[in-house]
Amino acid sequence: MDRDEAKHILSLCRPGNDEDRKNSVIAEALALLESDAELRAWFENEQAEDARIANAFEAIEPPTDLKASILAGMRAHAANESDEDKVFAFEAPEKKAKTSNRMPIWIGLAACFAVLFGVMATQQNRNQQPGIARADTTITAGAPDVVQFLSERIGSLAGPQDLDMRDPQIAPLQAHLARMGAPTPKTLPGKLNNLPTLGCVAFDYKRCKISMICFKSDGVFHFATVRKKNVSCVTSPEPQFFELNGQAFQIWEEGDQVHIIATQGTKESLPDFI
Repeated sequence: MDRDEAKHILSLCRPGNDEDRKNSVIAEALALLESDAELRAWFENEQAEDARIANAFEAIEPPTDLKASILAGMRAHAANESDEDKVFAFEAPEKKAKTSNRMPIWIGLAACFAVLFGVMATQQNRNQQPGIARADTTITAGAPDVVQFLSERIGSLAGPQDLDMRDPQIAPLQAHLARMGAPTPKTLPGKLNNLPTLGCVAFDYKRCKISMICFKSDGVFHFATVRKKNVSCVTSPEPQFFELNGQAFQIWEEGDQVHIIATQGTKESLPDFI
């Protein structure tokens, strides 16, 4: 075994991994270190660099919206091809070609660097463009906790089959939500009254429940209701708009209730409901 071949094999040896050192091929290359000072110096430097990269990865915080993005991708993949199910699906990630579990080490390192650079770019973009309220009260970052919660729950829905109850009429849905102890809206925005319903679902949220009724139009509009005392954000009768994870949200208070309308897209995807 010459020096170049030994380097190629030793590059597979992970720092502090005893299992790698027990491999017969790697062990043979390691034995050369005792008689080759130049190879030994190269190997020690290689191990130190690999350890530094591993420590850098451990210190990386994933993007805060990573979970919601994964859930949205899983939901889009699981959705069937019926028209009703399609309206729940957000844009699915591009399909990846299947690869063998046994990949060359350089492919693994390339993937690691791709992830590292992607996370660094995301973090840099966030630092340069902090979320602030615009003149039209649309906020793309710093959305209230209740909006973030709904964004994740809506993103995890694979289709109408994931709803607690399905019915084209709203009255049975309101009765069902009331039986579950979820708040039912005292009034509906006028335009929602003219849309057929798909169904409803109740979410557990901070020791209370949020009700959500889904209406079908060109897309799906999710109308959520929560008791005002159960939300920590400041609300008002004047609606605020938020955009999060490919979804648009409109939130406002009405008496002792807080209402939220959500749909896929941007603010422009929400008609003037109120």
